[in-house]
Amino acid sequence: MLSIVAAFRNSRNTAINLLRSMLRVVQQLGAGGAQQVEIILIDDASDDDQQIPALLAEFRGGVPAGVKVTEFLFKQQQHYTRNLAYGFSAARGKHVLFVSHDMLLTADYVRALVTVAGLDASIGLVRGTSPFVDGFPQHRIVPPFPLRTLEDIDAFARYVSDYHGLAFEEDRYLTGDSMLIKREALEKIGVFDPRYFGYFGDIDFGLRLQRAGFKMVCAKGAWLWHEGQGAYKDEAQRKQQDYKVIHEARMKVVNAAYHAFRDKWDPSMRADYSHPRNIPLEALRKSPPFGPIDIQPAIFPDPSICLIR
Repeated sequence: MLSIVAAFRNSRNTAINLLRSMLRVVQQLGAGGAQQVEIILIDDASDDDQQIPALLAEFRGGVPAGVKVTEFLFKQQQHYTRNLAYGFSAARGKHVLFVSHDMLLTADYVRALVTVAGLDASIGLVRGTSPFVDGFPQHRIVPPFPLRTLEDIDAFARYVSDYHGLAFEEDRYLTGDSMLIKREALEKIGVFDPRYFGYFGDIDFGLRLQRAGFKMVCAKGAWLWHEGQGAYKDEAQRKQQDYKVIHEARMKVVNAAYHAFRDKWDPSMRADYSHPRNIPLEALRKSPPFGPIDIQPAIFPDPSICLIR
């Protein structure tokens, strides 16, 4: 079974587009008999005027029979890392796929990720390519012309899949993006570490995967549309704020998360965050030995802050 975990925070229009693309994927995978699918939808305390819970309920009513849909409706913002921790804790699939609200999913993308994941038992996580890939410019594939419809998105994803086939390359670290994680990896190291409010949960998770003996790879033939920084662009537009102001506030959250990472792994690391390449990941993969620090058991939200339906 494939578990698809999708997280939403405002950005109503992009949320609508992701849900439409997900419905197409579920229908296409089902038509080919390829996958049994469950879907976990997370609304991260979106503003009331965005009506995200209503969108999720409408989507739930339109999925094919037999597809289980679970909704996590948070009353307090959990941010990226905790969204993934809760979503992965609830997932039951052999493969667990995460997407965010500024993405458009395709069946060819899913098929390519799952197929590459099966090429090598040591592969624990597979990511794909897209127009926006944070920290990995070599994984960016930008369409040479505008893609106006979901059919255009499907066609370009199919082209990339045909062109690159099952080629993949190993990544040194993990940054937040769509990702497919194998059940074997989750059983060994658990889920994202909720001590990180927003950032560094991805770098922490990738480090733990590697310390457990798994590889993280990019499937070059797996492509999806990713707008990139959708929540921040939406906030700037809706609140009529200067994007620089929002970015500065964001970087304060990034630094706080970096300090949590530093306290966990190596307090002798440099005092302030600059770039993942400046983190001594090679040394951290070897010391301390694999143990309790690497394992984060499943977590489930307190009913006082989250409605599950």
